[in-house]
Amino acid sequence: MNSNSLKIATTLLVLTTLFSLLECSSLLAHEEEKDFVMNLCKKTHNYDLCMSIIYQDTRKYGTDPKRFAKIVMEKELNVATEILVALESLASDKSESPKIREKCGKCFGKYKAIVYTLLPTAKKALDSGKIGQGGAIQAFKDVANYAKACSDQFSKGSEPFINMSVHDMSMLAIDLVQLITY
Repeated sequence: MNSNSLKIATTLLVLTTLFSLLECSSLLAHEEEKDFVMNLCKKTHNYDLCMSIIYQDTRKYGTDPKRFAKIVMEKELNVATEILVALESLASDKSESPKIREKCGKCFGKYKAIVYTLLPTAKKALDSGKIGQGGAIQAFKDVANYAKACSDQFSKGSEPFINMSVHDMSMLAIDLVQLITY
């Protein structure tokens, strides 16, 4: 074997070894993150919802509960925005009963506040580290209360949209934010 072939073979061996070590390290880190997420979600009031949102998100890497609260909040904002659009449509749909249109109109106002004021306030509070009274926790409580108030306008099972998911995500975000402070 000439010296160039030996150099190439040695380089390939070193690169293969480094790649294997990196792959092993990556797998171990992934397992540690999975364990962390599972343990974190066990500390919340809604383990299944926590796992379904956080574990499925590819940005979960790391061990920062604040990051996880933001992931939940982004999901919540997406759902609340979809509900807001549906409410606007239902509130103006002449084929719906006047009672349903009125209820949807009231809920539209609440969801407009959730999407354009409360969730952005929660994000800003999280970013600035303002957690407690008047901060992220209060904003998430307000979101939960607005969503529940909207849901309460309809008799059980007659809601024209799934509303309690926003409430439940806010409660999950509160749990995660509270873990930041402990």
